[in-house]
Amino acid sequence: MITFLSFTLRLPTASSRLLPLFLLLASLFAAPSVMAEERSTALQPISFPAMGSLSLNPPTGVLGANGFRFGVATAATQIEDHNRFTNWWWWANPKDQCVDSVCGLGHGAAPIGKAVMGWTKLIDDVNKISALNVDSYRFSVSWARIMPQRGHINEESITKYREFLEKLKENGIRPMITVHHYSTPAWLHDPHDPKCLTHLPPGTSTNNNLCGFLNPVTTGETLEEYAKFAKLLGERFGHFVDEWATFNEPNIYILEGYGLGKNPPGLRYLVDQPPQPEKFNAVVDAYMQAHVVVYNALKRADKHDADGDGVAAIVGLTLNVADWVAAHDNRTTGVTTSDTQARDLIKYIYHYMFPDAFISGSIDIPPYKNIDPPQIQVPQYKGTLDWLGLQYYFRAGVTGSRMQSNTTTEDSGDYSGIAVCSDTVDTTSQGGIQRTGACIKPIQPSFCVEAMNYEFYAGGLSSVLEEFHNRYSDLPLVVTELGIATNKPRRTSASFVRGLQQVHKARQNNVDVRGYYQWSLMDNWEWDLGYTPHFGLYKVDRTGDYPRNLTDAGQLFLEIVKKRQLTVSQQTEYGGNGPIVPMEGNFTNKFCDGRPLPNGL
Repeated sequence: MITFLSFTLRLPTASSRLLPLFLLLASLFAAPSVMAEERSTALQPISFPAMGSLSLNPPTGVLGANGFRFGVATAATQIEDHNRFTNWWWWANPKDQCVDSVCGLGHGAAPIGKAVMGWTKLIDDVNKISALNVDSYRFSVSWARIMPQRGHINEESITKYREFLEKLKENGIRPMITVHHYSTPAWLHDPHDPKCLTHLPPGTSTNNNLCGFLNPVTTGETLEEYAKFAKLLGERFGHFVDEWATFNEPNIYILEGYGLGKNPPGLRYLVDQPPQPEKFNAVVDAYMQAHVVVYNALKRADKHDADGDGVAAIVGLTLNVADWVAAHDNRTTGVTTSDTQARDLIKYIYHYMFPDAFISGSIDIPPYKNIDPPQIQVPQYKGTLDWLGLQYYFRAGVTGSRMQSNTTTEDSGDYSGIAVCSDTVDTTSQGGIQRTGACIKPIQPSFCVEAMNYEFYAGGLSSVLEEFHNRYSDLPLVVTELGIATNKPRRTSASFVRGLQQVHKARQNNVDVRGYYQWSLMDNWEWDLGYTPHFGLYKVDRTGDYPRNLTDAGQLFLEIVKKRQLTVSQQTEYGGNGPIVPMEGNFTNKFCDGRPLPNGL
């Protein structure tokens, strides 16, 4: 799951061809406008076939593009209790809570603590997964729990994860493991010392702080550790696992951890004074290398065809995607060429940059204003993506019009006029708040997600899926996350009914979509937002032994999965593009973050 950004782009002059592209990651919001569709008056039941392989060309008799899996998803750090070896544990823990003289940093809304007892109840939770009738469970294995210190393997943790995988197999549930889902061991890059300043001369590291991607020396060591961890997973778990994702949402992870300092390790290369974009650029390149080394390590280490589809390891990647809308003066009408070019540029960075690099071995930046479209060749990355997971949550605006403010002056850089909607800009020039025109009002006020300050518009998903298929026709696609933060089960039900309608629409248009995973199996710890957002099909009572109680939405989900069908009555009650009721919060005449709309909008 993602957390929205609070940053607007004002760029310095770029010093390299890649630099303007990666700097735009600091803005990250734009897309093609999709108008609300009228609910069909002639609904038909929607059926989904049995689960198949994610292999592009599985052997005869094994379903490929015609197969479809239902699943649910989690991430280790968001559910597992008492793992003080992760960087996030120290990042979120209060400053007065210390272990062996090491204290927390106090970032975010709440410490992890017991999370939802996902480690203590790991084996028991297989029963909760199985009760949903799902084909597959996507989860991450905690690197910090398996390797709490550099060079040390915790065999007890491996044994417990292996027992978990065995029980999944007994229940007919296919595992999909995400190797890196936002969190790392603290020793990989200690958030207490993100700049690696303590007792270290330049270009060196220690076993207690490897210093991550800070310079060529530490980057090389860090890449070796990524490869070692992936190799270990392939060797120890390959008998049970064929489907792997190297990373979860690299577009979000890099930006928030290294660009804005919102997440560990806490580096602020894009917002430091002065900014250090060349260092951010180096991290992007290093993280791409990390994907490649993990991909290659898994391919070498996992030699077991666990699911019988003829392929031992099928390795992909998940991306956060969005319905980006070109906007001008807070409207989707009257947009200019600059607005549509800005949308296309942001969309390329957000959607296509990583797959392009890993499929074709090149990065081809679309033009904006007087910038020629540079093409960067990265042939060493080519052919390292077997499937792609898309994680869809929001619709947001982007504009190419120059930002207006009564407190700032315009930059003259080629990208300085691009802005995306965020919660610190746009609405008005009153009080010194910038008005960029990027924010657009929600298609329906009830689409606003109060806990997350964005618009969930399911109708954009089919268009996003079709665009990816048109660009990568030979790449199997999976919706690896979709959900809505809410305390109202009817709203959760609407999220997956509408999501599945959109997946069906794309499949009817010959888009190779092979599955859908609901976020999330159960309520969890939502990174820097703590425990307030509730996404779970199971509600977790964080008292006593942390019982999981199936919600009404969870009951509906299991009924759909069991029959592998959306009925007409289910679509009528929860589907379409009309209001999602009941609303949470008052968003009439407001943007989705609660601010009033400008006059006349």
